[in-house]
Amino acid sequence: MLLEIILITGAIATLLTLTISCKKESTKESQISVPNFLDCYHSQTWDSTFVANKLIGTWKWKEQSCMNSNRMAGDNNVVKVTFKSTGIFAITENSNVVKLGNWKIKMEGSNFWGIDSTLFELEIDEPNNFLNGVILLCGNQVLFSGSYADGCNTLFDKEE
Repeated sequence: MLLEIILITGAIATLLTLTISCKKESTKESQISVPNFLDCYHSQTWDSTFVANKLIGTWKWKEQSCMNSNRMAGDNNVVKVTFKSTGIFAITENSNVVKLGNWKIKMEGSNFWGIDSTLFELEIDEPNNFLNGVILLCGNQVLFSGSYADGCNTLFDKEE
């Protein structure tokens, strides 16, 4: 009986020590809110030319939220997408080109939210997980929102 008490006390002390000494990783709160992006997006008037012109430039990946997971960009994995006015895009990961292709804007027309002629998607050579979904521009951010079709929502910040 005394041995059991000593073992239990030792186990509790070990668990307390491990719990106290373990550092919790700081968790960042998701910035992806499709309703907020939709409201922001719809506060302006959009057409395919305006969307295309806003996309031209380099965008740095910030976050991706899928049905059962959420990934944040980190210092060890820098993903950028560059859209050229010539219709070429490049995705780089840690400065290495991982995807190169052609892009243009196409009207989505209707989706989960109903009929909306101001919603656009990218038409690219091959599907890509980072660039899938409706394009929602707001300030210096773009959200590729594919969650309405059980896809991912991917957020980028525009580089100046």
